[in-house]
Amino acid sequence: LFGEHLSAGLAHAANLGPWLVVMAVCWVWGQVLDQLPTVDERVRYQVYVLVTMSLLRAGGTVLVAWLTRDIHYVVIALAMLTVFKIVLLQAYLWRFHRRSEGPLLSWARLREQAGQAVPMGAGGLLFHMRIRGEQWLAAMLFTPAQYAAFSVASVAAPLIMVARKSVSFVMLPSMSREHSEGNIHRVLAINNRVNTIIASALFPILAYVLFFAHPLIELVYTRAMIDAVPVMQILVLTWAVQTV
Repeated sequence: LFGEHLSAGLAHAANLGPWLVVMAVCWVWGQVLDQLPTVDERVRYQVYVLVTMSLLRAGGTVLVAWLTRDIHYVVIALAMLTVFKIVLLQAYLWRFHRRSEGPLLSWARLREQAGQAVPMGAGGLLFHMRIRGEQWLAAMLFTPAQYAAFSVASVAAPLIMVARKSVSFVMLPSMSREHSEGNIHRVLAINNRVNTIIASALFPILAYVLFFAHPLIELVYTRAMIDAVPVMQILVLTWAVQTV
């Protein structure tokens, strides 16, 4: 449908539809493997999975791109990696979560899980739409120079996310165990402790970036990107609020 609007260099990617669908579906499904071993307190297994899949994804795609120089084969390689991740997930489920008794699929349990997962998924969807919406608005309304300044201002975002996820994943098994035992107050106490730890680690860094954004931008990106300073300061304030 949109093939006529694609540039000549990307028009041939229109027939990759089936592979893109496979990659998208398996990618979303395979995200379970990025958290389930942590919830099960099998941290070593989780580390092995994350490191192995990262190496395969980076090394495999680079190798395929270097050998073929064709986007078709790169997409196919990525799709195959996501399928392999699903195989790993099924092997993990079969080894650690198979049941010797009871039905294979319980609709009551499925409804219970959906009642918890759907609100969390909707919240995550809105969160990511907000992030992408900022980028879309900046791309549509700003000049290339202004958009570059906006992009430079958000370079610290991955650091914030890594810090938050690292601490959260450490506490996730304890929260899961307490929840399974019905200790909701204990779950909330652990969550408050996580927020306190993250805030204690990030607030000094955020304060430093807030007050020294000007020399930092000038040192790393030169004065050509000095317009990113006020944007970075505003983002730092929003990150501080989100950290609480």
